[in-house]
Amino acid sequence: MTFDLDPAEVLNKGTSLHDIAIETVRAGTPREGGLSSVQGEQCLCGKCTTIVDAYVTEDRNATADEVNAALNKKAGF
Repeated sequence: MTFDLDPAEVLNKGTSLHDIAIETVRAGTPREGGLSSVQGEQCLCGKCTTIVDAYVTEDRNATADEVNAALNKKAGF
């Protein structure tokens, strides 16, 4: 996934590049399109977010095990 970061964004002291990336995924749309998400402590592209959201039908984020199960099922494993 590729995101555009705003170089003018004011960062809190101690903010890491990882923190910036996670917040960008939560709030942004990658250049590739679709809505990205952070679920099960994993950054998901728009395509994977759609797969996981269809697998977990409750209104909540998936756990790491559910993310892996959804993507493995889609892949045929």
